[in-house]
Amino acid sequence: MRTETSFIITFLLLMFTFQQYDQNDDFLAIVAAGNAGDDGGLDVPKTVGSPANSKNGIGVGATVSWGSSLPNRGYGPSFVTYFSSRGPTADGRMKPDLMAPGFWMRSAGARPNKQGECDSDLVYKAGTSMAAPVVSGTAAKIRQYFRQGYYPSGEKNSVDAYPNPSGGLLKAVLLNGAQALLGVDNVAAGGGVTPSAPYDNNQGF
Repeated sequence: MRTETSFIITFLLLMFTFQQYDQNDDFLAIVAAGNAGDDGGLDVPKTVGSPANSKNGIGVGATVSWGSSLPNRGYGPSFVTYFSSRGPTADGRMKPDLMAPGFWMRSAGARPNKQGECDSDLVYKAGTSMAAPVVSGTAAKIRQYFRQGYYPSGEKNSVDAYPNPSGGLLKAVLLNGAQALLGVDNVAAGGGVTPSAPYDNNQGF
């Protein structure tokens, strides 16, 4: 009972903290969509978790990565990876919003209670939690683009600087810059390739 109560209190505190950011127009929540989109090589709809299913945030799914050194290359970054969670949301909205490489990604091999392990220890990771930082970094670059006045000339210009681009603007630029994917690569999970098109619940925008 105590554990359940502690969990509820922690959850409410986190939700309260998260909602405070909603008062800032430049805040944009970018969240991993989840890794529940597969069942033995079969696509599983309605698996995008909270808070990735939020209306104003960006839920990020994962594509297959590419490179000769990867443990499993699959069909490459034009395909959704098998585990990436799918939409729609419970109320019928399209999700995920965007996709980014997340299978496999080379990342810091962090280990608890060990100092300096990230200096030389790199490991391959797979998951939408690897894809979401790619979108977050891209959003940060877009924000910098506006703040430093690169728009509309394409060159840094303090006269055109836009000090506080809104989260809605950043989201719009990200969504409109997305590229269409070709399908869902379920081969690594023992399935085949599922066709996919822009604005469906496999790849979103």
